[in-house]
Amino acid sequence: MAERKTVLLIEDEVQVLGVMERVLSRFKIPYLVSETGRGGASIFQAHSDEIGVVILDDGLPDMEAYLVYDEIVAHKPGTPMILTSGRLESEIQDRFGPSRPYAHFLAKPFPIQSLRDWALKFVD
Repeated sequence: MAERKTVLLIEDEVQVLGVMERVLSRFKIPYLVSETGRGGASIFQAHSDEIGVVILDDGLPDMEAYLVYDEIVAHKPGTPMILTSGRLESEIQDRFGPSRPYAHFLAKPFPIQSLRDWALKFVD
């Protein structure tokens, strides 16, 4: 069996991040974490070959999520992104626009099964 790809979590809310980490750990899904957009983009550049999907929070403290998205896809086009937000998806779509496609949107609070299922889709 091939080695699983890694999930990159870019999330600044400690409680949400803790839940995400527990879910991924429970299912033995490897992950890397950044609480900032700049840190997430740097981690991605250093580990892009092993990352299968990026789970990107829309409300980061240091930079807009669409700019993080742009940095990641500039480094590796076609990288799957799962966006998370407490906002409506229509608001996210307006900001991201059609030139920034993403694989899925998880509205906070999201069911842990959804996180698991979407992560597994890109790591196996």
